[in-house]
Amino acid sequence: MTSTFEVASKFKDVINEINWEKITSPVMETDDQINDYGDYAVVDNFLQFPDEFVEALSKCPADFLDIVAKQTHAEIGKFPYGAKDPGVHQLLVPHYLVPMLFGFYKACIDCEFIPADLNTNLEGEGMKRFLNNLPGYCSTVANLMYPGCVNSVGQNVPTFDRWDYSAVLFLNDAPDSTFNLYDLEWEGKYYANAEDLMEEKGEVLEQIAGWLNDNATAKEESEEYKRYTEGKPGDHFIQTRSVEVVKNRLVILKGNQFRLTNYSGNGELYQLQIGMNDIPKPKEMDGNEFRNDEVYS
Repeated sequence: MTSTFEVASKFKDVINEINWEKITSPVMETDDQINDYGDYAVVDNFLQFPDEFVEALSKCPADFLDIVAKQTHAEIGKFPYGAKDPGVHQLLVPHYLVPMLFGFYKACIDCEFIPADLNTNLEGEGMKRFLNNLPGYCSTVANLMYPGCVNSVGQNVPTFDRWDYSAVLFLNDAPDSTFNLYDLEWEGKYYANAEDLMEEKGEVLEQIAGWLNDNATAKEESEEYKRYTEGKPGDHFIQTRSVEVVKNRLVILKGNQFRLTNYSGNGELYQLQIGMNDIPKPKEMDGNEFRNDEVYS
C-alpha cells in the first residue's frame, strides 16, 4: 500500500517551482535605456535573465488549438471555432510576471503614454498597493510562430489591440522578421489608429468598416501562414514604422495603433504579447476617473 507521504512526494517532484520574481526582473533602472520615437518606444536588453525566462516558459503548457487548427485545415480548410492567430499560444499568469509588468508600466510613464502624475504608483505605500493590483489589469500571452503554422484567413494582417497599452517582448532573434506600424489610407486620408477612425462619420466610416470586415477580420476559412505584403490591389494599409526582431527587445505602443509582427516564415519567432489597461488613480488624487473598458464589462 502506498503511503500518503510517497504520493505527496511524487507530486512535489513533478511540480516546477520557478523563481519568477528573479527571471522577470527588468534591467531598466532609468529612462536612459528607452529609445522613444513618439508613437512607439523600444527598450533593448529589457530582462536581466532572458535565457532563464525562456527556459521557464518552456515548462508552461500551451493550449491545444494549434494542433486542432492544423487538423481541421487539412480536413476541411476551415477553423470553425473562432479566430485563430498563427502559431502556438501559452496563456501566462500575470501575477507571476509582476516585475516585468512594473517595468513596462514605468516605461509607459517615461514615454508619457501614461500621465506623469501617476508616479505616485512608483514609491512607498502607493507602490505596494499598486503592485498587488497591477496583474488584474494585464494580459500576458507567449506566442511561437513557426514554418507551416496555420491561421484563420484575415489573421495575418495589421490590426489594433483591445488593451489601452501594448508591448511585445521578443524572446529570440528573427533577422528576416519585423514588427511594423501602419496607417490605414482611405481616399487620400491617413488613419494611424482606431481613435482616428472613430472621428469619421456617415458613409465614409461605413465604407472603411466594411473594408476592414472583409479584409482584416478572421474568417472561418483557414490557411497556412503567409507573410503580409502591402501594396496589393485594394489594400489600404501603409507601413510607417519598422523594428527588427531582436532577442530581449521590448517594443511599447498604445493599444489602438495598427500593428503587426510580420513573421518571415523562416525559422521560429517567439514573443511575449503584453496588454495593459488604464489603472485607477489612487483615491487621494484628483480626477479619479476610470474608463470602464469592455474588457471588464
